Amino acid sequence: MVFPLISAQDISGLYRRAHRARTVVIAFGSAKILLDGRELPSNKGCMSLEKFIRYKCFYVLISRLEEVEKGWAKALDWMNERHCEGPNDPRCFPVAAFDAQGECSLDSAAGRQEFIALHKETKSSKHLTDACGRTWQRGPDHSRDLIQVAGTTLPIGFHWDVQAARNSTIATGWEVWHLPKGGYTNIHPDAMVRGGHATKKYPSSAGSSKPKTPKAARSQARRKK
Repeated sequence: MVFPLISAQDISGLYRRAHRARTVVIAFGSAKILLDGRELPSNKGCMSLEKFIRYKCFYVLISRLEEVEKGWAKALDWMNERHCEGPNDPRCFPVAAFDAQGECSLDSAAGRQEFIALHKETKSSKHLTDACGRTWQRGPDHSRDLIQVAGTTLPIGFHWDVQAARNSTIATGWEVWHLPKGGYTNIHPDAMVRGGHATKKYPSSAGSSKPKTPKAARSQARRKK
């Protein structure tokens, strides 16, 4: 099987960009995201680009020249409207990190209410729990991050405190994190994972460090000084 994959670097840049400016994606062919870069591509392990960026960007697939004008008109209409009601809107969740139960369309108010009801442990719960048993509740705004979702600017530093009831893997499409049972981490709408007990498993940061100067070369440099 052939999987037309978008590179982790490209999808990371696109997703982060979409949370800082209104973004339109015009595709000329199918494309998929490999959620966990440690695995081989499979139908289960990949997500279509359309689904991955849904609710954050406008997406249109152009397969014929005659579709360009109509697709561009729809994109401009989308850009002129807001498609998020604020921090409590489930469209803020990063679709890859929040493991949803079932398939709820969030385009309608009824669909969003259904999504919230489906992920609440009790009617009075203030947080939502995903299919992996991770609880997502709004954390204190303690950073300077200012991001937007589909035309609505969220409070500065907005994020969720995510706690795992069991060992959990968070795959964003460009990074993979391990969250141990009972541990917590901060996750932002743009899928940035930060702090707490989360440990990054992919990609490895070992190769990103600067190579050390060989000892002999360092000694020679000191003598020249």
